[in-house]
Amino acid sequence: MLIDKKMITDTGEFKMSAGKFLTEVIFKFAAPWLLTLLALGLIGLSLGIIVDYRWMLGTLFIIFILAPTLMVFIYYYFGLRREAYVNTVLHTISLQDKGMSFTLKFPVSNHAESSDVENEEVAQVRNEFFSYADMLPMKTGLNSVSIPLRSPAKGYLWIPRSAFQSDEDMSEFLEYLDNKIRQSEHIDNQVSTR
Repeated sequence: MLIDKKMITDTGEFKMSAGKFLTEVIFKFAAPWLLTLLALGLIGLSLGIIVDYRWMLGTLFIIFILAPTLMVFIYYYFGLRREAYVNTVLHTISLQDKGMSFTLKFPVSNHAESSDVENEEVAQVRNEFFSYADMLPMKTGLNSVSIPLRSPAKGYLWIPRSAFQSDEDMSEFLEYLDNKIRQSEHIDNQVSTR
């Protein structure tokens, strides 16, 4: 499927809010670990009430030492990866034949020497490219789409509804993207069976 000239191949500028990013990282990467710590905490609390108060000390250790350490590790290992942090920077996405190109815009202050010129916000631009072959089938939410990436990448790409001017633009964009991801999976499956 070639890109039609009339088709929407670029999104508007958008970025993921810090709260949304935190919940995505927790639910995608930390949920099983946090649920395990919660279960251990509840068991320790119960044993502390029923058997001996020293079980509560173990529970406090889990709550105040292990859980924060786990969250720092999850953020450092998953949240700061290139595949995840691109979502939190103001960016646009452009569809290409081999993958998606992200144009990241980092705000940089321009400190002028002259008092005549006001300080202006200048954007430092950086491009990131993600191949369709690295993408897994997209997962749709209420007002966004999340695209998990294959291992060894441990991130996801997030596209909100607000990045498009209309529902038709989003539908067209995602249909093309979905076809490209499926084609790359089909090609990968053919290569791996040979």
